[in-house]
Amino acid sequence: MLIINRIKKKMMHDGQMMDVDEITRHLSIKLIGIVFDDDNVIGFSNKGEPIILDEKSEASKGYRNIARRLEGETIPLMTVLPINGNLYEKLFNDIERKSRKCLPEKEIIRQLKRIEVVFLNHIRELVH
Repeated sequence: MLIINRIKKKMMHDGQMMDVDEITRHLSIKLIGIVFDDDNVIGFSNKGEPIILDEKSEASKGYRNIARRLEGETIPLMTVLPINGNLYEKLFNDIERKSRKCLPEKEIIRQLKRIEVVFLNHIRELVH
């Protein structure tokens, strides 16, 4: 099982880091969760406290979601939205970035389906 740790949203959004789908496709391992990079982890660690005690921390939410999945719950993955951006900006920037690579039609369709999944996960996250 795979946990993708220390995800840097801005780097992923800017294409400087592989996105979650690219990582899982390359590794061919079942993904059980993602954890965003969070500076608060160091502060909590220095105090001898686990980051999961900070309910506002995205890293904490990632770890708690992984634990819940390991316990058998069905929890959608957190979405990787850009810092200071919105879902629509992320979707259209992804399409623009991918289209610059002159991808074959099948790959463009696959990417659009992936973006649809990101959108649906975001909606699920808003509802919960």
